[in-house]
Amino acid sequence: MATIGKQAFTACSKLEQVHIGHGIKNIGDKAFFLCMNLKRMSIAATEILTIGDEAFTFDMSVLMYPQMIPSVKRPTLYVPSTLVDDYKHAAPVQHRFGKIRGRDFEH
Repeated sequence: MATIGKQAFTACSKLEQVHIGHGIKNIGDKAFFLCMNLKRMSIAATEILTIGDEAFTFDMSVLMYPQMIPSVKRPTLYVPSTLVDDYKHAAPVQHRFGKIRGRDFEH
């Protein structure tokens, strides 16, 4: 099973865009922790991924006051259109992204 490992990109300040392809099934704990310059992420997998703790904590303040952080500071997440609602309600994703939008990905 293909995985993005624990802390794989932790504090990677140069990371601005990420595309997670169809083969990835798991995202490890803190995989994108403190990637504060991330603006856009897309996940092409046709099933919701297993997401580790704090994998999408881009800013420490989100841990204390997730709803109070302006959405302009949070990246946009693109997922298959059929999974938008699933991702919006997935605990590891809630309040971590400014917007979650549907998109059609080619296989």
